[in-house]
Amino acid sequence: MASSRRFPSRAGARERLKSSGQRLRSSALPIVQCALAAGLAWWVAKDVIHHGTPFFAPIAAVVSLGLSLGARLRRSVELVCGVTVGIGVGDLIVSLIGSGPWQIALVVAMAMAT
Repeated sequence: MASSRRFPSRAGARERLKSSGQRLRSSALPIVQCALAAGLAWWVAKDVIHHGTPFFAPIAAVVSLGLSLGARLRRSVELVCGVTVGIGVGDLIVSLIGSGPWQIALVVAMAMAT
């Protein structure tokens, strides 16, 4: 009996997975927008302005698009935590796949989807 409390039922796990999938689908457009904005910001900073390490351009794009005027405190905290985790994960992935506009866009999309 105690073990059933420790482990979720299969039906419960399926329901959480289904709910997560629905949240991901409803967030798909903002994720794509932020990923493209981050890739574009990196490209503009690196290739148009010729900045040597345009690390904060993609972050600024994501934060700018992610925070709206009426954002609640919880959403703001979630975004800051997500960006922080995304920076760490992104740095790890970029060290493996290199850096460029498509790599930055991919890393942002992966971080936001996670």
